[in-house]
Amino acid sequence: MNIKTRIAEIDKKKAAKKVVRFATAVTVTRTIKGVINNNVPQPENPVYRFALNGALWVGSGIVAGKLLMVLDEYSDQVIDDFFEPFELAQSVRAFNENEDVVEGTAL
Repeated sequence: MNIKTRIAEIDKKKAAKKVVRFATAVTVTRTIKGVINNNVPQPENPVYRFALNGALWVGSGIVAGKLLMVLDEYSDQVIDDFFEPFELAQSVRAFNENEDVVEGTAL
């Protein structure tokens, strides 16, 4: 099985939703971590610094998860609206291909 058939088998809408969720989670996590890092002084002790960075990653991951719960419905609707014309054209094309053609004179 080559790569073209593997890509053709992927559900594009489902993949788009996963990519949007992943990108949103990474962006929110990095943004929150950056904001807190820029406003909270780093401790001198390396153990405390390690604990602070771990807490920042975990805390910002939790906030990103909560934000994704809120944005899931909105982003899913936007993606569904984007793919709707393509799905409609595909269903019309499939209908036209399956239509029986009757030859002869029309009454």
